[in-house]
Amino acid sequence: MFNLLPKTEKDTIRREYRTRLAAVWLGFLCVTTLVAGALLLPSYVFSIQKEKVAANRIEMLARSAGREEAAALTAALQNAQEKLTLVRVVISSPPASAPAAAAPLYLFERIAAVVRMKNPRISLHGFSIAPTGEGKREFFIQGIAEERAALVSFAEEMEKAKIFEKVEVPLPLLAKESGIEFSLRATGAF
Repeated sequence: MFNLLPKTEKDTIRREYRTRLAAVWLGFLCVTTLVAGALLLPSYVFSIQKEKVAANRIEMLARSAGREEAAALTAALQNAQEKLTLVRVVISSPPASAPAAAAPLYLFERIAAVVRMKNPRISLHGFSIAPTGEGKREFFIQGIAEERAALVSFAEEMEKAKIFEKVEVPLPLLAKESGIEFSLRATGAF
C-alpha cells in the first residue's frame, strides 16, 4: 500500500496520537488514584479513631501510674518513718549500766563492733532489737555464711569480745555445710 500523505501530515498525526495516548494514560492514572483514595478513606478514618483511643488510654495509664507511684512512695515513706520511730524508741532508752548521754552511741557502737568482727565469708543483712525485760534486750543478727566453720568462728569471736552476755547459734543452722542463712541471738543489757 502506498502512503500518499506528506511528511508534515504524518508528523502531525503521530503527535496527535501520542497526545491522545498520554491523555488516556493520565486519565486512567487519575481514575485509579481516585478509586484507591476512596477505598483507603475508611481505613484512614478508622486509624484516626484508633489513635484517639490509644492517646486516651496512654493519658489514663499515665494518671493511674502516677497515682500508684505516689501511693507506693507514700507507703514506703510511712514504713521508713515507722522504722525510724522504732529505732528512736530503742535508742532513747539507755541501758542500766550506761550513762544516759551515751545511750544512742552505745547501741551503734555494738553494731559497729559486730560488723568489724565478721569475717569475709559472712555477709550481714540486718539487725533487730527486742526488749526481754529485767533491763536486758535481745539483739538479732541476720545474714548468710558461706560455710559452717565461718559461722561458728563468728559466734565464738562475739562471745570472746564480751560485747554481749550470751550469744546463741541455733543448732538447726549448723546442719547445713554451706550457704547458711542465719539469725544469731545475743542477749545483753544495752
